[in-house]
Amino acid sequence: MSGQSLFLAVRAIGAAFAHKLWWTSTIWAAIITATLIILLLWLTHLSTWWWLLALPIGIGISVAMVMLIIFRLLITYVRPTQTTAQREQVGKFVEKLQFASEITSTPKIIILFRTIRSIAAPRSDNYLQSIFETKDLRKDFQSISRSFKKT
Repeated sequence: MSGQSLFLAVRAIGAAFAHKLWWTSTIWAAIITATLIILLLWLTHLSTWWWLLALPIGIGISVAMVMLIIFRLLITYVRPTQTTAQREQVGKFVEKLQFASEITSTPKIIILFRTIRSIAAPRSDNYLQSIFETKDLRKDFQSISRSFKKT
């Protein structure tokens, strides 16, 4: 397994995992934003003094939107070009990884952070290597890595 194909496989898995987190975050942000706007409109209908609350809420919503956009751009930048078969393999692997995270009760953001840290600053106690020691995950990861070697 070459270093380049390994790196591309890890990037693809990290990007797919981050994309799932991004969708969840975007949905929650939309729900919270809609709730805050409805609440703000109701409160301003009661008294005009509540318009003072509109500024911090507007700033908060704007900051959240900018963060979501930046996160999405980073995911797009990191994600390598993939064939349909590679995308399906990566998707199945991420599903298994999410299942493993649910069994171990590890938050998904922690798994994503540790995955990125393992890529950016490899150490002797490599997190990815310990995840991939699991028989099925290791076999799936090697298959994904080999598929990137072909491209």
